[in-house]
Amino acid sequence: MNNLTVFSLLALAVAVGSIPTEAQGQGPPQAPAQGQAQGTKNIIDVYSESVFNYAVLNNRKPVVVFFGSDNCGACKWMYPQLERLVKNRADKMYLAKVDTEKLDVLAADYGVTASPTIMTLFYGEIVEIVEGAQWSKVVALVNNASKL
Repeated sequence: MNNLTVFSLLALAVAVGSIPTEAQGQGPPQAPAQGQAQGTKNIIDVYSESVFNYAVLNNRKPVVVFFGSDNCGACKWMYPQLERLVKNRADKMYLAKVDTEKLDVLAADYGVTASPTIMTLFYGEIVEIVEGAQWSKVVALVNNASKL
């Protein structure tokens, strides 16, 4: 491994908080979500594509990914509800929040055309998608993710 690769990996580890170890068994470290109370370890604030690639795609647990924006009324209502739902399953999954206005290329890469769009990713693969504010389908998606 060359010095540039080592530096890049260390910089990314610093950006997301820590370096994972096999003993932890929980996958990559997660970036703390802005405004989250301490102790919320299963919430990932995706503020860059590198954080998404590292903390979401390489995770060993299912990750429910919320694609939405602060300018979307349905997103403002749905995200806190989804966060409460996923917090109750902290040992089984993570929740990642992607702001589609700031990370529009990432959203486009995942075919996001509606706000909100919620999907489950497991080992980097899309398992299930719900588009729009369909709360009963989102609850089913979270329940399905907890069984993976």
